[in-house]
Amino acid sequence: MLGFNKNIWLVLVSLIIIGRLQSQPSNDYRLIIGEAPFTSTSENQEKYCKMVSETILDDVRKTKRFRIVDIDGSARKKAQEHAQENAHSENWKDAAAGQDLNATFTLTGSIQSLKFIRINNGQGYKATITITIKIMNTSTGAFINNGTQTFSSQGSEIKLTPENALQSALNTINEAVQKYFLDNFPLQISIAKIQTNKDEKAQTVITYGGNEFGVMANQVYTVFAIDKSLDKTAPLPTEIGKIKITKVVNENYSEAKVIKGGDLIMQKFNNKEEILCKLIQ
Repeated sequence: MLGFNKNIWLVLVSLIIIGRLQSQPSNDYRLIIGEAPFTSTSENQEKYCKMVSETILDDVRKTKRFRIVDIDGSARKKAQEHAQENAHSENWKDAAAGQDLNATFTLTGSIQSLKFIRINNGQGYKATITITIKIMNTSTGAFINNGTQTFSSQGSEIKLTPENALQSALNTINEAVQKYFLDNFPLQISIAKIQTNKDEKAQTVITYGGNEFGVMANQVYTVFAIDKSLDKTAPLPTEIGKIKITKVVNENYSEAKVIKGGDLIMQKFNNKEEILCKLIQ
């Protein structure tokens, strides 16, 4: 009887070890972005900067590509000091650093032009607006590639107040702003579990990334192993395979088929190495 119990115990321990090898803590690899205040080229327009920045930030949220953090005044002060030290670089001097909050990127912008037209004998307003958004690498203070973009509204509906007319004008650029972020910032997710394998090759996996992340069926992701041995602040990604989403399970998880590199994915995962999956555009 004691021998039987010992055998059962050994089997249970083996199953636990296998389970630990084939699953890992879920990591949210979505990019982190912090927002600094928007500015304007005219003092008369400054009161509308907050409305503009909130609208742009809402567009960023809708892409589901980012985790958004707030950046306070102390972070902005650090950024300005950093920019002053680097006065001859292409730094964005009014940006917020956000490094304390681990923001990968910092977003701000400026109102380039804003016009209100009074119509119906002053009973209504229409608005037109042109804004420029700017995105920099938070740690370096330098603009990212394609990090500056200008958007112009296509007019607005007639509204009773200037504020409502402005919001109507901003609504006409929502789609273009969201497309900009979707095109330039691929979704990043992680592998939470090796679901099935054969001959030491991963066949299907569970990703930490569901509909709350913007994951959809039939999306294809390149799988990277992340090497931090050279420099923890500048990790080296190495492509090891590809996966295709077969089913979105819920807001946090999806099922995916391994279409390339099953052996390397299995090996790196079981060695608890950091693995990142980036959406192929």
